[in-house]
Amino acid sequence: MAGGAGATDFGTLVVLENDALNYTSSVSVAKGPGSDGNWSVGKTVNRGDYDLSFGSTNDIMLGVPILCVSEEGRDNSATGSAKGVQYATASFDTGAGYYWTAVARAPAGDEWNCNPSFAFFPFDEWLAARVDNSTVNGEMTTLVGSAGINLGTEFVDSTISPTGVYQLNLTGLSASSQAGVLLTVGYDNSDNYALSKANADGTFTIYCHDNGQDGMTNENDGVGFAYIPVGDVGTKNLVACGRVRSGGTTSVAGGDFTVTKGAAGVWYLKIPGHTRYSGTL
Repeated sequence: MAGGAGATDFGTLVVLENDALNYTSSVSVAKGPGSDGNWSVGKTVNRGDYDLSFGSTNDIMLGVPILCVSEEGRDNSATGSAKGVQYATASFDTGAGYYWTAVARAPAGDEWNCNPSFAFFPFDEWLAARVDNSTVNGEMTTLVGSAGINLGTEFVDSTISPTGVYQLNLTGLSASSQAGVLLTVGYDNSDNYALSKANADGTFTIYCHDNGQDGMTNENDGVGFAYIPVGDVGTKNLVACGRVRSGGTTSVAGGDFTVTKGAAGVWYLKIPGHTRYSGTL
């Protein structure tokens, strides 16, 4: 995402830890470089939790934020937190009409201060939704999202499916896994993150995973997602998108970019004319 007239707010929160406590005064949060749109830091921030405002009194019914941690690791030991570089995941939760970012250290699961990046996907501009349950680890019971995405049809959490594994079929809405990418995020303040897999039949599989769990064990908890069609590149602030294989090649790509494979778990992305000061990944 890069700045300009468009339908998508995005940015990075620059988080400074003032102390290791859990008060508003314990952190300072500001808009980072490359941010754009009608959004602001919300009225409440504390350890690992940062409110977001997207310019309405009921943001949670208008779109969904997709978030990730925007730094590899963070050492907050100078202000009294755990020693050494620590790693974290970002999810979101809802308040009374607003969203907030929840950052949790991995694998401990406790609140952690570091910089998250995000984009806010309006339901009337993108195929997007948030899905949640009424009991922890229970079956999904609520879906709020774009018209045409329904719980039990397009989004399926079957009682006979593996725990924390959901099926998403948007092909009836002209959205195929061969023509776009699916961004996912954990929903609820429960140190979860979400993953997606593109299936050969055009559908997606979504996984909800606790950041303290290794291996294939998932959790049946909430997720958010947004479908990004390659055909939208050049509109709605979208500069480039792609799905990158482990070796650095792409299976789906839109826009001008290159990916170079580095060491294990590292890829280098270049988008001509853009840096972290002009947009958000």
